[in-house]
Amino acid sequence: MAIALAHELGHNCFFLLQSGQRPISDDTWSTKIYSGVRQVERPAIASFHGAVALGYMLSFSCQLRSRADLCDKLGCSQYVEDKIQFYKEGLSKGLDALKEIRLSEMGKVVALELIRLRDSCR
Repeated sequence: MAIALAHELGHNCFFLLQSGQRPISDDTWSTKIYSGVRQVERPAIASFHGAVALGYMLSFSCQLRSRADLCDKLGCSQYVEDKIQFYKEGLSKGLDALKEIRLSEMGKVVALELIRLRDSCR
């Protein structure tokens, strides 16, 4: 449930950023690219949303892992490790797909933050 909430939080935060400006240029907004969440081709904006959601799920999982005392009590250590690897792979593929479209300055900042997040979760 917590991971599902992190996923939805990612979408909502990205919606707030989108209220100020578009993260993707108008001419590539609907271009179909790979979605790291659904693992299929989707419109660019949906794929970008998926990447942000993966980032939030990865962040939550990495923070949970850092709380070994809590994770050990819940018996979730291996589950969390598996999820971290899954989210990292999906996020990497989703970020690679974003290279196929034109991002606005805000979109570039968000993509860079997702790269930093992915790389910081070791």
